[in-house]
Amino acid sequence: MDGCKDIARPTLGLRKDRYSALVKTKGWLTHEDQAHGLGLAQSTISRTLKGDQRPGADFIGALLVAFPQANFEDLFQIIDATSRRTAA
Repeated sequence: MDGCKDIARPTLGLRKDRYSALVKTKGWLTHEDQAHGLGLAQSTISRTLKGDQRPGADFIGALLVAFPQANFEDLFQIIDATSRRTAA
C-alpha cells in the first residue's frame, strides 16, 4: 500500500467563526478559559485555532458536549485536499 501515501485526502477543519461565537456565549474569552471549560490542554486549543493541528476526537467530543445546541456540521467542515496548502 505504499502508493496510498501519495494520495491527497480530504481532512476535517474547524469552523472558527462559529467556534468563536459559541465560546463567547460561555464567557470563554481566552484560550485558557476555553481549555478549562472544554477540559482540553491550552496548547490543543491554540494549535487547532492556528491550523497547526486538525481537530481530534477529544476536541470534537468536548465541543459537542459543551455546546449541545450545535451539531457537527455547525462546528466542522470537510476540507478538500486540493484546497489545502501543502507543506514545503
